[in-house]
Amino acid sequence: QRVIKKVDRLFAVFSKEYEIYKEFTDKAEFVGHPLLDILKPENKEEIRNSLNIPINSQVICLMPGSRKHEIDNLLPVFLESVEILKKEKPSLEFILISSPLWKNYLEKKIKSIDLKIVTGNSSYYMQACDLALVASGTVTLEAALLKIPVIANYKLAKLSYLLAKILIKLDYFTLPNIISDKKVIPEFLQEDVNPNNLAKESLLLLENLVIREKMLKDFEYIREVLKPEGAIKKTATNILNMLKT
Repeated sequence: QRVIKKVDRLFAVFSKEYEIYKEFTDKAEFVGHPLLDILKPENKEEIRNSLNIPINSQVICLMPGSRKHEIDNLLPVFLESVEILKKEKPSLEFILISSPLWKNYLEKKIKSIDLKIVTGNSSYYMQACDLALVASGTVTLEAALLKIPVIANYKLAKLSYLLAKILIKLDYFTLPNIISDKKVIPEFLQEDVNPNNLAKESLLLLENLVIREKMLKDFEYIREVLKPEGAIKKTATNILNMLKT
């Protein structure tokens, strides 16, 4: 209720948050999620050609996060997973997607491993891939909306994790699973973020078409739940109308 008292209008991007707020105020409106407007399907073959990756290869992208502590916590595990996967399936291709800020830092970290570092529009380059290993965050929802199978991971400092466990009571910690209220994507936390788990789940999603198709079907449901489209324009229009009155 403290939030409600401080705002004139509340534009909810998730239907669940709207359902909560509407119990206390008539200021809330569900407008849909802006990612539906922002994310655009791209030509997979064109992206792969730009990266010199054969169109018939299976490609995994690594996205260890945008903050140094995320990268330091997750990248070593991701790279060990790559080594396991390369032994299991030598034909697999890997790309590491990051912001330009971390390019030099990452190059030093992966100098002994054969994978491409790509910087720039992550949602664009993700569409070259058959699977994404990511740090938990909005990227999991982006992957769902782009229909890219994804495995989410997060590691906190031990004390931070213990505090979060006490204060936050959630069955899931990734957006696709929270929205669906079930396990749509694999999510690993703390000690469960390990190379064996990641390699096992990766192979499952690459090779088991039933499991893969089930995930993609659940992604369709998530898209429907986040509609209507046009959230950005609708919100901007409403704000402008408020300013006129």
